[in-house]
Amino acid sequence: MSDAASSLSSSTISAECLVSTLRDTLDKHAPVVTRTISVRPVAPWYTLDIKEAKRKRRQTERRWRKSGLQVHRDILAHQRNIINSLIRSHKKADFTKKLEEVKTTKELFQTTDHLMGHQTSSSLPPGEDKELCNQFLLTFNNKIDNIRTFLGNDTPLPDEHEPSTGNTMTEFCYVTEEEITKYILASSPKTCDLDPIPTSLLIIIIIMKLFPSASSYL
Repeated sequence: MSDAASSLSSSTISAECLVSTLRDTLDKHAPVVTRTISVRPVAPWYTLDIKEAKRKRRQTERRWRKSGLQVHRDILAHQRNIINSLIRSHKKADFTKKLEEVKTTKELFQTTDHLMGHQTSSSLPPGEDKELCNQFLLTFNNKIDNIRTFLGNDTPLPDEHEPSTGNTMTEFCYVTEEEITKYILASSPKTCDLDPIPTSLLIIIIIMKLFPSASSYL
């Protein structure tokens, strides 16, 4: 058991060293870059015919700015009226459909507030940040104390020093490099912040190691 514990401790240290090395290398050659992206919600009433009408409006606007003729300005004004009419009719149809799907009075008020652009948010009581946090803490502490008082002390707490009755693992099977490579190549290319290196990049490294001639195609 002592050899197994020593081997397990050594494996843990090696894994931590590997993760640290991979993170440092990745941060050095491919540091994280933050960018601000404006995400605008897609309106359900915005259809292809509105998009096409806006494209024609831009064409007529460029033509009028290039020529400066009154006839081209009138065409531009007419195209703007077409777009406004399309948007008005599509909005009306979309709002009517949403209101027809409402079944209860509560859903009706919620849908109306959403269509009118009203933001419903629960407001916190006034007070300083630290004072408000202490009030929340005191409230939850009182709730816990009340629950403990209601339950009483009849239920004994488990002894922390009591030996476990579960099964113990006495031996482990060694995993070969081929098996690890097989599992990594078959894994999903998805990754998360907990991974020391992106999965897709790790797969490329393994492919380059297995097939050196394929590096020119990557």
